[in-house]
Amino acid sequence: MWSSLQVFEENMIEKYVPRKLDRLIIQEKIEDILEAFEDNIDLCVKYILNLNYFYGYEYEIDLIVVETIFSLMLRLPKSKAKLIFYSSLLVNLSKKASKEKKSLNLAPIVR
Repeated sequence: MWSSLQVFEENMIEKYVPRKLDRLIIQEKIEDILEAFEDNIDLCVKYILNLNYFYGYEYEIDLIVVETIFSLMLRLPKSKAKLIFYSSLLVNLSKKASKEKKSLNLAPIVR
């Protein structure tokens, strides 16, 4: 496991995910989804949007999703996937979440 980039302040995320271990597990699951379905953005979006339901989390994970995607995108010396994959993923996540009225709301965070 590697140390991820923390874009948001710790107290901002602690409102939604109270325990640091839960946050690390969620970040790992997001990273696993992105690595497993790297060739299919639609499947990545589907699994990330249903992450709370699939694993039984009751957290608002939108900040963690954005932070994890940005930390994977900015990984040095080189990210695993191309930049276009991550940007397309963020756009598709925002579109599909707003269309399906999911609890995941990335549009205000990414702006």
